[in-house]
Amino acid sequence: MKQIFKRYLWLFEFIGAAIIIGVGLVCKFVPVVLYFIVGTIFVFMGLFRIIPLVKTTEDKFLKWFYAGEMIIEVAAGVVLIVLAIKKGNDIDDSKALFGYIVGGILYLHGFVYFLGTSLRKDVTTFLPFLANIILLTVGTWSIASKGFTLSTLGWVILAFAILSAGFIVFSGIKNYSSYRNELAAKRITENVKVEDTKEAPTSDQIEIEKEDETNSNIDGDNDNAPEVTA
Repeated sequence: MKQIFKRYLWLFEFIGAAIIIGVGLVCKFVPVVLYFIVGTIFVFMGLFRIIPLVKTTEDKFLKWFYAGEMIIEVAAGVVLIVLAIKKGNDIDDSKALFGYIVGGILYLHGFVYFLGTSLRKDVTTFLPFLANIILLTVGTWSIASKGFTLSTLGWVILAFAILSAGFIVFSGIKNYSSYRNELAAKRITENVKVEDTKEAPTSDQIEIEKEDETNSNIDGDNDNAPEVTA
């Protein structure tokens, strides 16, 4: 099963890229979908991170902060999903609340990160540091100016969708080329095996062929001999 999935991974990548682009377009032009998408992201990011994060954190103080952040993140995601279900296409009157929730979660994530790395000496690298600087900045801007409107976030998600789909398509092209090369190599190998399995002549057949060749040469010499006339 694993080999089959690996062989046809390119197919799933092409389909996935098309779905991502489709979701990005829907998010841009159907505002209520943004609530479902962002809400689901918050729920997943909270639920699937909480156990590994808490288990691998030795500092008990940080464990409580990380757990609290995950719980708030899940709760925010549930609120967004409930709002989308209740309001439907009339979701525009919740733009301010949407900006506060998204900006608040981004700010909270950046705050907890720097709390752990600066005050509690949690291990980090440059990329998470840069990412959380951006999250703090965007979160503060969103809360202060309500700038995270549905239209703005729609463009952001569409841009990320296009970028993600581009990477997936590139990987899919490489995997598809490997798949075709594998088929070509298999075909060449099968042809070689067929040629190798042809029955080799036996020693008796070789002797008969030699005798036939010798007789043919003798007959040829006799034909070329000059005629003797009386």
